[in-house]
Parts: sequence; C-alpha cells; structure tokens
Amino acid sequence: MRKSPARRRAPIDYALFGAAVALLVIGVVMVYSSSVIYAEKNLGRPYYFFQRQFIWAIVSMFAMGAMSRFDYNRLREYERLCRSIAVLG
Repeated sequence: MRKSPARRRAPIDYALFGAAVALLVIGVVMVYSSSVIYAEKNLGRPYYFFQRQFIWAIVSMFAMGAMSRFDYNRLREYERLCRSIAVLG
C-alpha cells in the first residue's frame, strides 16, 4: 500500500504575525490604561480587567498558532454543518 505524500507546511508570515502581536499588545495596554482607575475604585483590584484581557490574549495566541497549522481547504467537508449552525444561530 502506498502512503499519500505528506503536505508541506507553509512558512510563517512574520510580517503578519508581528502585526497581530503588535495589535494584541496595544489592545491589552489600552484596556489597562482605560480601566485601572475604575477597577481600583469599584473592585479594589487595579489589575482586574488587565488580567482578564491578558489571559484571553494568551488563549488567542495559542488558538492563532493552532489555526495557522490547520489546512483550511478541509473546511469544505464541514460546509453544510457550518452553514446550518450559522442559519440556526
């Protein structure tokens, strides 16, 4: 039996990756700078919103890394399911 040839991984687009990371960092800094006083006064924890945003930023970086390795052409197999979910949702 013959194995199918392995697919080659596309190289990382460092400019796009750098832009995404820069926007992520700017967004986290903006959340911190706009919410630190409110969080200190009302919650007693000045880093409350920053910590939440930072955790989601880390989660999103892992998700971005996982999806960058996913062959998006395989999504055609799930086209009907995705459309059904989109219409029902």
